[in-house]
Amino acid sequence: MAGVFDAATRTGRPWDLELPLVTAAGRTIWVRTVGEVERRDGQAVRLIGAIQDITETQNRKVELRREQ
Repeated sequence: MAGVFDAATRTGRPWDLELPLVTAAGRTIWVRTVGEVERRDGQAVRLIGAIQDITETQNRKVELRREQ
């Protein structure tokens, strides 16, 4: 994921990713993260974004694939 932030900082491209994440309690969940780089005078000054838990959606997708 750090590579995505590095690329966004260099190029200014936003990101939209779905990936697994391990919580502090050791549970694996799926998250969607979206964001972009805020620039001032051509320099990256901030990453702005959000993270959403999509575990339930991912589990439904897996179940649908099993049923097909």
